[in-house]
Amino acid sequence: MPKVYKIIGPPGCGKTEYLLRQVERACDKYFPKDIGVVSYTVASVSEARGRIEKKLNVGYKEIPNVRTIHSHCFNLLRLKKEAVMETSKNIKAFNEEHPSYRITGGVLKNNDIDTPSDEENENDRIYTQMQILRSKMIPLDAWPVECRDFYSAWTNFMTENDFIDFNGMLEECIERELSPAIKILMVDEAQDLPALQTTLIKQWGAECDSVLWAGDSNQAIFRFAGSDPNNFINLKADRVIPLEQSYRLSPGILGQSLKIINQAYIKELVNFRATNEYGPGQILFMRQPDLSLPGTHMILCRCNFQVKKYVSILRKANILFANQYRKEDKSWNPLELDGTQSIRVYLKILKGETVNAFEIKQMAKNCVAAKCMVRGAKKKLDDLPMTDKKTYEFFGLISMGFLGTFLDKKESIREYFKIASNSSDLVYYMADNDPDKLFETPQITVGTIHSVKGGESDHVWIDPGLTYKIRNAIKDPDSWDDEVRIAYVGVTRARRTVGILSTKGYKNPFLEI
Repeated sequence: MPKVYKIIGPPGCGKTEYLLRQVERACDKYFPKDIGVVSYTVASVSEARGRIEKKLNVGYKEIPNVRTIHSHCFNLLRLKKEAVMETSKNIKAFNEEHPSYRITGGVLKNNDIDTPSDEENENDRIYTQMQILRSKMIPLDAWPVECRDFYSAWTNFMTENDFIDFNGMLEECIERELSPAIKILMVDEAQDLPALQTTLIKQWGAECDSVLWAGDSNQAIFRFAGSDPNNFINLKADRVIPLEQSYRLSPGILGQSLKIINQAYIKELVNFRATNEYGPGQILFMRQPDLSLPGTHMILCRCNFQVKKYVSILRKANILFANQYRKEDKSWNPLELDGTQSIRVYLKILKGETVNAFEIKQMAKNCVAAKCMVRGAKKKLDDLPMTDKKTYEFFGLISMGFLGTFLDKKESIREYFKIASNSSDLVYYMADNDPDKLFETPQITVGTIHSVKGGESDHVWIDPGLTYKIRNAIKDPDSWDDEVRIAYVGVTRARRTVGILSTKGYKNPFLEI
């Protein structure tokens, strides 16, 4: 039987860093392939893998068991990418064969979107409910009829085409008792794991020497995906290790966060200490964010649609913003737009730096051909091999067909590049007036509270607005606790300042001052 450790890490106590130190210690005892790490995020997995690579001076392939849980299952089942059900191609095929069950996607909808978009339909709701029931391991005969009917069509289609969905990967690994060959297992963000994932990880740890679970049930805000704080609270362990020093929360912010979480029916409290490194900490009521304060900022909302208001304000003020925790959402990340990437290459050329074949192709992808190159140059660029190791400077680019007026920037950058985004004006402005900003990490993060979980900032500005649907739902104890934890997570992102912004309509009762 393994020795089981439960690490409880409230906000800013460094539970991930604690696990990473255990990873390094494990390197002194085990071979790299014997060390297993499971995390909710790719970033955490990458950090753990990097620690092992540095400690033991080994390559990526020698560390096969540091992965997200679905990556572990994908590897254990020896799957090919085309066998995964949740791809646009396979979803399209399902919709064509079962038009009465048509869905618009194939992933669980994030709970930071309160109301469905116009594209979503009733089948999306049924599909999401079906996957949550599977994640919670609710017996099929206890499902609503509509979910059972959908599940029948969904699984029959997968069986006929030899596909498997994400929950199916976990279910099959449990059924076939497939486990990675490891001797120590570490689990990060364990409070976010639904019953299905928790069961599988316990199976993987059964033959290990030791298993370390790290988490904080008070930050379990993914119930929409099947997680349940009780899974972590009730976890049986040989030893519980509380991390009692917060390296993020100032005294005032810690005090406010405790007032919030104490309103939850289900909670697991640790007596942890604030830090004095960032001053006393302040809780403010503000009409709008005070971005003049030195340091980093977060502007957070409960729902996706609320974020658009602040994105629009920042764009109009020519203030650059980002959300490094959800880079796939380009509306929150103007630096991740294809057009911005192209302009970055162009700015390197203007600074006299050399560029390689990949960068040249990236630049040409979004430039206006008539303004930037001679006729026929596009064809020459298409023939340029990506493996070309040669670098090119001004005269090399001239010989490739780029115009001198373009390389000397005779006009505004908006004349040379097309960006299909509402953020195009902001990018053009920065490129012409403060180009170095396009190479820096913005000081301002925008997004939902869900999207920045795990992040931190000097100053956090929270829009406390709730929709009628959420306000009405919190009459239910589970939904009440959900909103308590979401408010708690929002406030505990801050080091120095929490600003509650004025808003119209329903206000979050847990963010009132």
